[in-house]
Amino acid sequence: MPDRVIDLDLWGEGAERLPAITVTPSGLRIEGSQAEFDRLLLILGGWIKE
Repeated sequence: MPDRVIDLDLWGEGAERLPAITVTPSGLRIEGSQAEFDRLLLILGGWIKE
């Protein structure tokens, strides 16, 4: 059982403030502004509840 789970809705309200995440044959491609990356890292770090 995992210690932590983060549900990240890439199409819901507020998704325009996240970087674009695309699945490629080699993995994930994430591109966006510095502010979008900062927000994503805060969400993944548990500082912001999405």
